[in-house]
Amino acid sequence: MNSYLEYFRNLKLKIVGIGVTAFNRVMPAFFLPGYRVVCYKNSRELKEIGKKCLVVSVERDFKKGVKRLNSFAILSHSDVQNYLKSLGPLGIFVYKSTLKITR
Repeated sequence: MNSYLEYFRNLKLKIVGIGVTAFNRVMPAFFLPGYRVVCYKNSRELKEIGKKCLVVSVERDFKKGVKRLNSFAILSHSDVQNYLKSLGPLGIFVYKSTLKITR
């Protein structure tokens, strides 16, 4: 198990969890330094999750919303795209990847 943790800690990527809510994306924050979450909903638990990792909420932090509540729509959001590009090399953590998300 430790070799997996070391592998992820030594990555030269920033890992970002993407989802409608931050709650189900927070777990990697317990073992990945610099991990952050981009979610849609500005839910009550964001303040608490924000103590463990940086959380960006489309609903809270950007003026424009999304047409659908899913990871692809969040990733397609122009402000989210700009934010992610500002981070440099990164890896995306989603619940279920699709070909659209991979692209």
